[in-house]
Amino acid sequence: MATSLYCQPTVATAAEPTTAVVVDERAVVPVLDGSLSEVELRLRGAGLAVGTISRVSSPELAGTVLGGSRSAGERLEPGSAVDLQVASGSNVVPDVTGTSPGAARALLEAAGFVPVVVESEAVSSTITETVLGTQPGPGTVLRLGVSVTLEVQRAGTGEAGDA
Repeated sequence: MATSLYCQPTVATAAEPTTAVVVDERAVVPVLDGSLSEVELRLRGAGLAVGTISRVSSPELAGTVLGGSRSAGERLEPGSAVDLQVASGSNVVPDVTGTSPGAARALLEAAGFVPVVVESEAVSSTITETVLGTQPGPGTVLRLGVSVTLEVQRAGTGEAGDA
């Protein structure tokens, strides 16, 4: 006796995925440099919020973003706040006592100030000029672009009679 087998044809369907596709819907922190208004626009455009704004002393112009609590490219939940550090438009007078006048001028200019050199009446027993101090003194916070006076001791000839 012959037996027959009947197979029902199957319809081909799309293969089911073997791995799940995860979509990262977190916001990406943009580059945090430029003016405060530019950085605020970038943060909002990325779906993030501006957090606390801290004003800090710096030789950069007032309102320049110096950094933030998060790094560019970091992923955060949408709506997360990013704190910002922004230049205040003021800086601290550096201590240049004991340096050469050239080095002192360069340090003051780098800090955002205009150095004014005044020679002291005292003459050094060394053959190099030396900065005795500044007016206003080191550690004073001033607006950028103001003058800081350097008191410079004149160089001697290195002979005992110069002092």
